[in-house]
Amino acid sequence: MLLSMLDELEIAQNWMLLLGCQSVSERIATFLLILRHRSAKFQPDSVECLGNSVTIPISRRDMAAYLGTTVESISRSIQEMARHRVLSIINPQQFRILDERRLVELSGRDDTEMKLSVPVERTLRTT
Repeated sequence: MLLSMLDELEIAQNWMLLLGCQSVSERIATFLLILRHRSAKFQPDSVECLGNSVTIPISRRDMAAYLGTTVESISRSIQEMARHRVLSIINPQQFRILDERRLVELSGRDDTEMKLSVPVERTLRTT
């Protein structure tokens, strides 16, 4: 239970950094990468089938509230990423990441930091 709490605290710390120190585009890029890594971790078969697709399980309004911005800012940033061929818009809730390296650059973090944003699976051995 302690390891689980430590993972949650680490995620909360990363989230505070995200909301306090990043621009809207950086927050959206980070959010998409976190969703992609979580999908890959919890549903490896479905991510493999969908390639680099990311499904956002919440509405744009909820996403804006979650990321501390407005719906309009999210739409502008996503459209800009689509124009620059970083991602393609499949529908309002689903995107295909075309250039993951560029998305990581837009997030202002490196790929190893993004992987650390998702709790590492740990097992406790009882003997």
